[in-house]
Amino acid sequence: MWGFIYEEKIKFSNMCLNAVEDYSKAFKSNEDWSLRNAVMNFENNMGVLRSEDGRVQEAWYKYEKSFPINKDFEISAHIKVPKFWDYYNKKEAQVGIGLFVGKKGNGGKIVYECDLCVISKEMRFVQGQMIRNRKGEDPIVVEEKRLQDEHGIISIKYDSQNITLALYFNENLIGVQKIDETGEVDWKMTADDEFEAGIMGFAEGTGISSNFPTIQDVSIG
Repeated sequence: MWGFIYEEKIKFSNMCLNAVEDYSKAFKSNEDWSLRNAVMNFENNMGVLRSEDGRVQEAWYKYEKSFPINKDFEISAHIKVPKFWDYYNKKEAQVGIGLFVGKKGNGGKIVYECDLCVISKEMRFVQGQMIRNRKGEDPIVVEEKRLQDEHGIISIKYDSQNITLALYFNENLIGVQKIDETGEVDWKMTADDEFEAGIMGFAEGTGISSNFPTIQDVSIG
């Protein structure tokens, strides 16, 4: 049975956010934000990441609404990558789950991707990647912070006055990116342009058939 996005306001970091209740209705993949040998199943009010085994697997799900350039917005979620992956017996296997903001109508190329990640037997970290062309280029800017947290609250906040996207983890600022001509990547946004946002996950060099990364308590406003 379909759920709904309820109107109760949640106070978070000085913004009022709407909690997403029915993920299968609110988040969809399309030709821009698509699936590649991975899927996020929506069950028990959370997204559960699964993937095939291979070099790179990705699952991208866009939120049903877009956001104007002249208004602040935020997307946040509680994410978890089980500690199993820190000790997984496959060196350099990578898994991660998190959020993204992209430019609407850009074919899913320009994106600010933010995740909690693990490289097996090497490091656990939260990262923000500014990518000019997600479908063909490496990240231009990578912000990261090593940590030991198995789970936490990740958020991306857009500041319409300064034209910036900021990554937070457990309310601690990880990094801020200018997205106009003064930034490392100019999104070339006009007054008519809008943003898209959503949830995503990935695996590299491994499949995910147990110890699933998860995302829940997604809120947007």
